[in-house]
This record gives sequence, structure tokens and C-alpha cells, in this order.
Amino acid sequence: MRSWLAVLVLASACAFTPGGPSDEGVPPHSGGGGGGGGSAGPTHQPCELSDPALELCLDFDSAAELGFDSSPGEHDATLSNVVPMTRDGADPAAQFSELSTATIPEDPGIDVTADGLFSIELWAQPTQLPQPQTPPFQVIAHDQYAVTIYRDGTVECAIGDFYADSKSAIATGPWTHVGCTFDGNTVAVYLDGSVAGCYTLAGPWSTPPARLDGIVVGQPQVGGIDNVHVLARTLSADEMCALAGQTHCNTACADGS
Repeated sequence: MRSWLAVLVLASACAFTPGGPSDEGVPPHSGGGGGGGGSAGPTHQPCELSDPALELCLDFDSAAELGFDSSPGEHDATLSNVVPMTRDGADPAAQFSELSTATIPEDPGIDVTADGLFSIELWAQPTQLPQPQTPPFQVIAHDQYAVTIYRDGTVECAIGDFYADSKSAIATGPWTHVGCTFDGNTVAVYLDGSVAGCYTLAGPWSTPPARLDGIVVGQPQVGGIDNVHVLARTLSADEMCALAGQTHCNTACADGS
């Protein structure tokens, strides 16, 4: 397997209602911020993705609440050198650089469940790809799962010791919808709603252990990240297509992926 687990360990030591890409009609988070006059401080707002299997929801919808997790578990991220931006000039998002960190402490609520059913869906806008002699971009990484961008632009979806690499590269500059699913048998990676790579297990699945590292997001990502959603179920190919704002997607894994 490629080196994302080693990179994760180093990084941690140092430290369904489908929606389209514009998310129109979603109410923004309140500004928050404990001012005078008895005003309330920042509060967790509803996630832009409504799903009972939601384990993590980082929508980055307000500067005052940039690291707030809008899932029921409220696994808030601690951010450093992460600044607000917008996706396509409309939806609030987060801008990451080489100096940025976003960490979430380990909690059973963000772990893979015993049946292994699992999905990640998010938006990424790398403004450059990892340089030679530098680590790959960890869009999201946990002891049990990760989404990683490599120097050639390929995207890897990993769960435990198994991973699927995209056959095509992510573009630098525009926003790309990235998905990762596992149904207990096949790992699949999606780009802009279409299946971009798969890996089918040869033997039975067993849940990998979770240590104490929690989650890192965007480390050392250069560019934007938005709507990071982790679910304890397998999103269907049609659901992933709709979440990417697409209507016609490749939904099948090719042999040998």
C-alpha cells in the first residue's frame, strides 16, 4: 500500500438529500461570537447534508464557526492558519496552505463501524499538486481511512489496508467533487460524481483498529476544501453523482481497477 499511513502518523505526531455544487437555498450559519447585550455565542448549525448516518460534517459556513462539526456528534476541529473563502464565489469554504492544520481528537463517533460500511464526500480545490520530496496532500486522514492527492494528481481512497486509486487526475484550479465509499467488499473512489477507480477485497473484511490520532484535514493541502462529510453507510453511485451536481455519471467499476 502507498505511504499515506506513515504520513498520517508523522502528521499526527506533529501536531440523504443530494445537493448540487452551488448549495442554493441552504441557510447560512449565524455569525455568532459572544458579544455584549446578552447575545448568544456561535452555535452548531444544521449540516448541508441531511443523513442519519452522518458522522462528521465540516461545512465551513461561517468565519466565526469555521471548525464547527455540524453532525450530531459535534466533533469540532481545532484550526490554525485556515482562512475563510468561497467555492465558486458563493458557498463558504476554507482555504488551506502549507502552514495550515485542522485536527479533530479521536472519538468512537468518527470511527468505521463494525460492518465497514462507509463513505466520504467533499469538495477540493488544489491550487497546486504536491511537489517532489514533499508529502502527498491529505484531504482527510484518520487511522482507519483517508483521501489523499498525489504528485501526479491521482486521488487515493483508503480504508484500513485497502485502497483504490483514481485512473484520472484531479485538476488544479477548479473545484472537484471527491467521493470515497466502501460496502464491505469494494473500495471505490469518485471524481465529479463518476467512479474513477475501484479495488475489490480478495478476503473477508475486518475493522482496523483506531489509535488516538483522530482526524487531520487538509494537511499539507494547498487550496480550498468544502463540505467534508463522513457517513457510516455506503453512498450509492447515483447518490454520489447527485451530490457532485451531475446527472450523467460513470457508475460502474471497470475490471482490473
